[in-house]
Amino acid sequence: MPKIAYVHASSIGTYNYYLVFQHLREELARIADVKFYTVPRPWEENDPPLFDARKIVQEFEPDAIIIGVNNTVHRSISHMKDINCLKIMMSDDPHNWLERQAKFMEKSKIDIMLMMNYGKWYGKPEDYPIFWKEPFTLASARPKEIYGGMIPIADKYQRLLNYQCKFINFPESVNTDFFKDRGYVRDCDVFNSGSFCSSVYPLRCLIYEKLKNHPKIKCCIQPRFAYSWNEYADMLARTKMLTEGVGVFGYTSQRFFQAMASKALVVASLPYDNIDNHFIPNENFVEINKDNVVEKVLYYLKHEDERKKIVESAYQIILKYHTVQIRARQLIDIIKENLK
Repeated sequence: MPKIAYVHASSIGTYNYYLVFQHLREELARIADVKFYTVPRPWEENDPPLFDARKIVQEFEPDAIIIGVNNTVHRSISHMKDINCLKIMMSDDPHNWLERQAKFMEKSKIDIMLMMNYGKWYGKPEDYPIFWKEPFTLASARPKEIYGGMIPIADKYQRLLNYQCKFINFPESVNTDFFKDRGYVRDCDVFNSGSFCSSVYPLRCLIYEKLKNHPKIKCCIQPRFAYSWNEYADMLARTKMLTEGVGVFGYTSQRFFQAMASKALVVASLPYDNIDNHFIPNENFVEINKDNVVEKVLYYLKHEDERKKIVESAYQIILKYHTVQIRARQLIDIIKENLK
């Protein structure tokens, strides 16, 4: 197994709010020789770098260094250009801080960027789901034709780089020992959670407004960061459905994976990368839009057998493609392949 140095943010509070990263790191440590370099709070991006890549290589001799990206983590390590091992960045939101990430990649000569939200676009070019505004606009990358099926965010990065980097789709994953059917009575009809910023999640906000006071629907809500992860997992295990309005960026959110693992029906708008993630409308989730969300929710509340059939299909997709065990092994394979 390869030796891996993994630089990541502290999981305290909201500094690293993606629990999937923590679970993936824990699984990776079970199957490979991993040494973690943790960026603690209250370290900020303007503080001096905490880690010197040359010292990491000298003391640990890793085959690869992985940097778990958020707004500050990649700035916590220096002298990446001076080391000779495989250099990987892992980004959950590659559109965020794109220019500063590309600047770090150029300076460090990163070999691989793993993008959690980087699938394929199979639709018409004119329907490509980019509505981003400054400072995260990719308007210049809007495709005139579909080349190779890949969405063009990697091309946007590559145009900012003076060397050739490898971009790899690396979807979300889920810990099925944590997100699971916990045996609770499902006393909530519909669960809403996450950011309710209308400029980024307009459909999520609209869905909530339509459902929150409906006389036939018991709607529960947990605003982003207002709960512990265990409370959130409990709610997924207590609800019949999770409603989700895919954000303006168009990709599948982590809530798909977590709700499916918890055996809650996902009722959501269609993400552009659903095919890559094996999420098929009306087979393992229910597709909605702004006009039919109430109708769909009421239908699947009434037709329990149909709801449970879709829920079970979704659970099997998670077990087959999206557990942290599967994703950790895929990461090891990526490292081994590129070490060659």
